[in-house]
Amino acid sequence: MTKKYNVETVGAVINRSPIGSKIVLSEKEAKHLESIGYVRIISEVKPKATPKKAPAKKATKTESK
Repeated sequence: MTKKYNVETVGAVINRSPIGSKIVLSEKEAKHLESIGYVRIISEVKPKATPKKAPAKKATKTESK
């Protein structure tokens, strides 16, 4: 799973987002575009924690007479 970053466009229109807009890019795109001065990395996007499901209770068999 790749990391995602919140970035602000500062030097170019990126993915049809005008200068000054905040967008989400992959780690590779964000680092590359920052190195050439097109974006400024704001923060890393934290993945949402998925709640763990409790194991389902096993159905007990009832004895029939």
